[in-house]
Amino acid sequence: MYRRLYEKGKDLVDTGAKYNLGPVLTGIGLAVTSNSLAVIKKLVFEDKVTTMEILIDALNANWEGYDELRNLALEVPKYGNDIDYVDDIAIEMANFYYKEGHGYKDIDGNPFNTAFMGISNYLPTGKVVGATPCGRKAKEPLSEGGFSICRVRYFYPIGCYEICCKIKPGCTLRRNFIKP
Repeated sequence: MYRRLYEKGKDLVDTGAKYNLGPVLTGIGLAVTSNSLAVIKKLVFEDKVTTMEILIDALNANWEGYDELRNLALEVPKYGNDIDYVDDIAIEMANFYYKEGHGYKDIDGNPFNTAFMGISNYLPTGKVVGATPCGRKAKEPLSEGGFSICRVRYFYPIGCYEICCKIKPGCTLRRNFIKP
């Protein structure tokens, strides 16, 4: 691997390696977004227990005064628990992200790579994002890479890994924290 770098006189950043790792478009918030879309799908369009206007009002109020609606949102199936209802949303988004990202080229003509591996940027990004339909309050962290969070009440650890096999580029970062 290193011989090629020496022979070409270029490092990894300058495409000197046989397999170059970039540029990479790093995605975060897959679980927050999937969970939020699942909430909208279920509560607004399927069960019709609320409207988009009321849900938007709840988000603008950071869920304050909307405890019953937030509890309903928290009960909607969550990403990473091997529940197709929400995992299918994540798969569709992740595969779209992969397809679109790989359509762009860098200055050397190499396609961009995509990955869900926001190791730390999900923390400061969450600080500037308002409340989300999945039950997440404003300023709380977004989901890390392909990690499943966003106030998950029921957690199926194997499901977190199973979904990574269904996403085109895979989830490049999986860290699961299990609390008793």
